[in-house]
Amino acid sequence: RGRETSTRGDRGAPWSAGADTDANRANLQEWYDACQQVRSLFTPDLREQLEARALQGDVMAGYLYATWPLEQLDVGMAFEQQFRWEGLSRDFSQANLDRGEVAGLIAFAQSYMNGSFTERNSELALAFAIAATNCNVDAIAFLGFMTKRIDNLSSSNDPRDQERLQFALVESERLGAICMR
Repeated sequence: RGRETSTRGDRGAPWSAGADTDANRANLQEWYDACQQVRSLFTPDLREQLEARALQGDVMAGYLYATWPLEQLDVGMAFEQQFRWEGLSRDFSQANLDRGEVAGLIAFAQSYMNGSFTERNSELALAFAIAATNCNVDAIAFLGFMTKRIDNLSSSNDPRDQERLQFALVESERLGAICMR
């Protein structure tokens, strides 16, 4: 609202823009309204419901819980809240892996890419992303990351980058074995 928009068109993303500024504004307003509607669903009550269902073994609830970082922490309880969320997110994602569920691969790929419930680690992020892709998951969420990371590592003259790429490929094969269960 009141801001300039990029003229870059990316697969129908909300910031896609054309020559018609009125159409651009209408498109952005629709996206804004839709985002507000979706955002209103993400309440503390929903988080509690997801946690309860994930504790009962619900794969999707565990994935959603793990990929929904805490937005606001209470003063005086911030460390405990963050630490608990990170631990449960790892537990739920590991449980999904243990069950042979690709949701575990995706959650870990996203976390290693962004550093949400794990530390950032580009090679592990790449390994999990490749494994998920090899399990026939449409990896649009991390396709750009994978492509850029593989291109950077494979075109580098640094032998350590070649080792990083080999690490990610070998690790992805091991991780991707969950698809065979």
